[in-house]
Amino acid sequence: MGWATFATEPEDADARYMNLLIVDPKFQGLGVGKSLVFSLKNLGIHPNLQRINLFVRKVNQRGYEFYDHLGFTKNLNYQRTDNHVQMKFLEALTWEASL
Repeated sequence: MGWATFATEPEDADARYMNLLIVDPKFQGLGVGKSLVFSLKNLGIHPNLQRINLFVRKVNQRGYEFYDHLGFTKNLNYQRTDNHVQMKFLEALTWEASL
């Protein structure tokens, strides 16, 4: 169906970086992607999760729409040095838990 990979944010214990989300096209639109994005919190792996950061390619309009629907917003201040794609091609997005 799909998978997501996350990394710890070195300076923010309550945040994770999602560096990959893949959903088989046959299962897109069925809630699989949303379940994977929020799996750390929903499965109790990281119940205090407050933020998820990620990058989306600037040309990926469907990706923007998907993440916007989940409550992600553009984050002009977010950077990572371990990314293998030039930043000029990417937009940083962040989801923050509501209080």
